[in-house]
Amino acid sequence: MSGRLAAAAALAAVAALGACKREKQLAGVEQWNVKKTRLKHADGRCLPHDFPDGRKGTWCFAQQPISIAGMAVDIDLYFGGVEPETPLAELQLKVRICNEEKLLEWMRKGWGGPYETKGPTFRWKNEHMLIVGKLPDDPGSCLLRMFPHGEQAAADRAAGL
Repeated sequence: MSGRLAAAAALAAVAALGACKREKQLAGVEQWNVKKTRLKHADGRCLPHDFPDGRKGTWCFAQQPISIAGMAVDIDLYFGGVEPETPLAELQLKVRICNEEKLLEWMRKGWGGPYETKGPTFRWKNEHMLIVGKLPDDPGSCLLRMFPHGEQAAADRAAGL
């Protein structure tokens, strides 16, 4: 009897540990991370950029494309300054030939369901980032715009608010 009680207690302890463990939340895609990526990490072409709020920043494009759910994705990076240590202000994923259902399934796996949907605009958030998706953006393409929480105003503008 004590063997069964010990086994039950061990099983309960393991279950309690699993309940306390937080699921890791994503802060980006592949090497691009809204918490860690700095201007010095951009390996494409970078040009000066004026943000709508008047900040001077940097736009980096022509990064190495990636694949999401079998779809080709171009990456643009926006930084809120010009110094090498400037953090990422926006990670933009442009899905060229987009299957909206496959992209939504990929998003749900990484970020859960959207908290808001208005027409083709979807919004997600977690402890690291805010995401605005246009699914589709243009016929045949989709756009995902990922922001750190400090860029709430930019995320709201991207959502059309």
